[in-house]
Amino acid sequence: MAPLLALRPSYLAYLVSFATIGVVWFGHTVITEYLDHADSVFIRLNLLLLMVVSFLPFPTKLLGEFVHEPEPERIAATVYGINLFLTMIMVTVTWRYAVRAHLVRPDLANQDVKTLTRRLTPTLGVYVVVILVGLFAPFVAVVRLPGSRPVDPHPVQSHPSQVPSRMTDECCADLVGTVLSALGLTLIVMGILLSGPWGFVQPKPNAPEWFGLSPVIWLILGGGAVLALFMAWENRRVARSEGALIDPAILRNLQLRSGVTSFLFMYLVQAGLFFVVPLFLSVALGLSAIETGVRLLPLSLTLLLFAIGIPKLRPDASPRRVVNVGFVALFTGLVLLVALLEVGAGPEIVTWPLLLAGSGLGAMASQLGSVTVSAVSDEQSGEVGGLQNTGTQLGASIGTALAGAVLISALTASFFAIIHDNPEIPATLESQAQIQLADGVPFVSDTDLRAALTAANVSPATIDAVAEANADSQVQGLRAAISILALITLLALVFTRGIPTIQPGTHTKQNSQRAP
Repeated sequence: MAPLLALRPSYLAYLVSFATIGVVWFGHTVITEYLDHADSVFIRLNLLLLMVVSFLPFPTKLLGEFVHEPEPERIAATVYGINLFLTMIMVTVTWRYAVRAHLVRPDLANQDVKTLTRRLTPTLGVYVVVILVGLFAPFVAVVRLPGSRPVDPHPVQSHPSQVPSRMTDECCADLVGTVLSALGLTLIVMGILLSGPWGFVQPKPNAPEWFGLSPVIWLILGGGAVLALFMAWENRRVARSEGALIDPAILRNLQLRSGVTSFLFMYLVQAGLFFVVPLFLSVALGLSAIETGVRLLPLSLTLLLFAIGIPKLRPDASPRRVVNVGFVALFTGLVLLVALLEVGAGPEIVTWPLLLAGSGLGAMASQLGSVTVSAVSDEQSGEVGGLQNTGTQLGASIGTALAGAVLISALTASFFAIIHDNPEIPATLESQAQIQLADGVPFVSDTDLRAALTAANVSPATIDAVAEANADSQVQGLRAAISILALITLLALVFTRGIPTIQPGTHTKQNSQRAP
């Protein structure tokens, strides 16, 4: 149990992140419950909200990793606070647009709208103060960050009849379902996250083992069993006409299932890419945070351009074709990045791969929102929103964990193989490395590595040999992680067959035009 207890900071960071996502999901569910219909702008705002929320696993990982290091901890807490603030802002902007565009239910009283608007609006001053506190007391700031209070689904107590009973039942009564779903997803994500240092099936040296196998496989299997129990519980509540988080029958809808699965794959690859590329730029090449952000701009710009441009220029395009082309463009960008990655490569190599990846992600983002929303009736829009958020968050979490695990595993294997075959590196140093780095070789910069070896009184020739081995193994690790993401992108094409070939609402428009 000692290795599990040593990961307490990671557990705390995950719990804080989960609580934040839960609050956002609750607010988003409230919005969809009081929504009468949606338009293209509202769907794009939802996609922006999902994009901001899907970034949460990255600062969460930073918090867990640097919780005991003062300077990195302050930066991680500040990044986390800004990410959370942007998330809450997007919830507010989405609701306010729905009100201003008259998308809310017409029977909703003005006072109810004002009350709900106030409760969905974050307190700007509190966020700014807490983010500033994070620069000096990170732990206090993370614990006290606003957003831990769920939005009350009752706009005003004097009008309880206007509150959908299903909303109240689902959010307040199904506590068992909430715990089961959270526990199942947590076990799966933690299992993938720990697969790097512990091994997936066979335990690595000095790693814990359960019944002769790595704890990772047991965590993932246990998470799957808990999720199966969750689905059985939800079926039981639906059969008894009790409030449930989700009606499992909705998953039989092929269009909805394909849309949510495509969202999961899309955010999985996107999160993995956002994890790997900044490592290459900031650690391997030593770029500053600003320079790294500038190098990532091509992906963000093309994503936004295609997400907005495709519905404008090709409003009748086949959603399935657009999504498939998007996955192909994303795959092409990843393969190009693998081909360009080599020792000595500069930051310019990421430009074209990120342009291709961003265009693919933007193409998918322009279609998947309307695909999932149009798959069910308006009465089930809240469940669709919950499924979509779960898919995107699970995909982002798995993408970050999987990319990190593959990267460290490949980096470690390559590093030990290189130093073993290099005569410039003494056998004693190799033996010490095998013992001290048994849990995995860290991804460190060349400058930090040389400084550490110099402080250990290692000879200059050996330092050069180790630094060269480190650079080679980093490239191999990056290539392995990106290659896995590329294979997953190809696998995603299998699950797009349920996406419609015509735009949602086309039949309705045609029928209305033919009506006298």
